[in-house]
Amino acid sequence: VLSLVAYYAANGKFPPTDSETASGKPASEVFQSMSEDQKNVLYLIVDGLSQEEDIAQEDSDDEEDSTMKGLKKTTAPNGVVTHNVFENDTPTPDTDQGVTLTHEEQGQIIQAAIKTGTLRKHMADIQHAGTWGIDNIDVLFPDATTLGKKPAWFVDDQAWVNHWHAAATHLPFAKVRSRYATLTEAEARARGYITEEEKLENVFAVFARETSPQTVYTKQRMNRDDIIDIVDFDVVSWIKEAMRMKQYEELARAALIGDGRLVSDVDKIKPENIRPVWTDDDMYAHKVRMASTLTVLDIIDQVVIEMQHYRGAGNPNFYTTPAILSQMMVVRNGIDERMFKDKKDLCAAMMVNDIIPVPPMVGLTTDVEGTTHDLVGILMNPSDYAYGANRGGELTYFQQFDIDFNQERYLYESRVSGALTVPKAALVFEQAQPG
Repeated sequence: VLSLVAYYAANGKFPPTDSETASGKPASEVFQSMSEDQKNVLYLIVDGLSQEEDIAQEDSDDEEDSTMKGLKKTTAPNGVVTHNVFENDTPTPDTDQGVTLTHEEQGQIIQAAIKTGTLRKHMADIQHAGTWGIDNIDVLFPDATTLGKKPAWFVDDQAWVNHWHAAATHLPFAKVRSRYATLTEAEARARGYITEEEKLENVFAVFARETSPQTVYTKQRMNRDDIIDIVDFDVVSWIKEAMRMKQYEELARAALIGDGRLVSDVDKIKPENIRPVWTDDDMYAHKVRMASTLTVLDIIDQVVIEMQHYRGAGNPNFYTTPAILSQMMVVRNGIDERMFKDKKDLCAAMMVNDIIPVPPMVGLTTDVEGTTHDLVGILMNPSDYAYGANRGGELTYFQQFDIDFNQERYLYESRVSGALTVPKAALVFEQAQPG
């Protein structure tokens, strides 16, 4: 097949029937020795290679090459034109059915086109002209392979959320009142007695605050048709996982730093219901505001110094941004060596149980007497923060079918309060911005 096609590609015409091929056999003998499939392949290639020559010959019959006069065109029922170079009789029933190629034969043709330099351009032209090759070849390509059965979540680090909820205190009642009396004032001190002088009473103040609950929820819905059609994974469980994740994250965020929404936002979690440690009263969250000139190493030292004001339970954690934790880890000494080999070493230097990065803390600022301060970190033990919920107010899942719209509706809901219950249970570190 390739010998006959190569001859035409090199000479612009087909060889005489009695001429010898590269194998030494007459061209007609070679052709007659072919199977019907091989003949069909030859017809298909010749169609492409001779397309332009056939058109030119139809326009100017007087210039037709003598070797092409024996060429007979036959059109199969499916529209495929075949050229029999050596036979002038009518097509056989087999060839009348058109040209069909197996995948193996298609691969052989492509390989031959690549290896034969004189055919390379012709094969490209044939493919582009649609006279050879596979129409809509993209339908033969395999589908992309999905990694995993269900989509993976792209979210900020959630480790701090799980750690927070595991350590926080959970009370079986929603309305929480905390009371304390201060014995630090001079009037509360014990007094020395002088004979015959009047004894004075000790004076100390009693303070109290009350925190009421608020409902916090996440809501979703899906068309039932979509639920049925998605068969690769359990889409309902996947949605429930996301809702539960965001519910826990929002409750932890509201408790530590607030939800970040504007006061006018109807979706805001009110700070008087779930009190953020960051902006809580100084009696509960002691504020440490540092100058803009302090270095990272100075901040580490400041945490240790201010530990004297901490009145919370046990050994506290230090909650900070991922960037600040990274800066602390790479602090170097005078000989350009890292001062802390790992986070455990850094925790020991700061006298804390753990340093926990909190992505939502990034970019938080407060304005103090006209100066903007960046939130650096919060030192506390989560056990000093209490969530309160009545029976039924704890995290609850609801599912309902809307028969009118053929939709499944999902809801996670909590009705809780939250607040620090111990004075000076947290230290809040802020640093003034330069300038």
